[in-house]
Amino acid sequence: SETPIESDPLFDTETRLWLSLDLATQACAGSRLKRGQVLFELRCLYEDRHGGNRRGVSILMAELKQRGHSPRTAREQIHDFIAARDGTSVGV
Repeated sequence: SETPIESDPLFDTETRLWLSLDLATQACAGSRLKRGQVLFELRCLYEDRHGGNRRGVSILMAELKQRGHSPRTAREQIHDFIAARDGTSVGV
């Protein structure tokens, strides 16, 4: 269910994704794949904004660090999400 702010057409994709990440982080326990999905979507958004190059990912990682998230954990969760989505095994 959407909150009033999420149903606002001015509520942009980036803001929605950051909010989703914060909510998934708070929910914690079974949220690793959900966080990975949101982080994957953020990574795609940042790549698109910067012409599809890796600079967008670097900017995202800096933004994650600034917001108190671990870039290393974020990369691992993105990897886990992609592995689960594609049906490949997650490395141990």
